Amino acid sequence: RSQGYALVAQELEPGLCSIAVPIRAGEGRVVAGLNVSMQYSEGVRERATSQVLPALRRTQATIERAIAGGGNLPLLLSRAAAEA
Repeated sequence: RSQGYALVAQELEPGLCSIAVPIRAGEGRVVAGLNVSMQYSEGVRERATSQVLPALRRTQATIERAIAGGGNLPLLLSRAAAEA
């Protein structure tokens, strides 16, 4: 958590490596997670943090900006209209 991401290598399933970042709403509450999984191989931890993590962080920032800007508002309004 202190690093802002989670990395597991063969801890959940043999042969699997996964790296994830949280998606936070404007007030800082975690509302989702963004994950990339890959086949485990030698050096996968280093590749995950040096190559995949930067892309995850860019995508994380884009999604969080959309949420902060009301990016989910049309969906909420359409749901409310459908329920009315």
